[in-house]
Amino acid sequence: MGHCGDEILAVNGKPLHGLSHKEAITVFKEIKTGQVQLHLGRRVPRKRKEKEQTQTTQQPVQWKTQAQRPTA
Repeated sequence: MGHCGDEILAVNGKPLHGLSHKEAITVFKEIKTGQVQLHLGRRVPRKRKEKEQTQTTQQPVQWKTQAQRPTA
């Protein structure tokens, strides 16, 4: 599961690197139904990074979405 401060690296296999915030939001809005797979990254503090020799940890997260019906 994601934590505060995690970064979304990709949505359903589509990398978000280099996209503006607006473009990234569009990627999410294009998803109408089905599963959503997020690839998250977490920055490791510098002191801890030196110990572990790693820059980020990544963990895929999946959610299911449902089409929303307009209310009358």
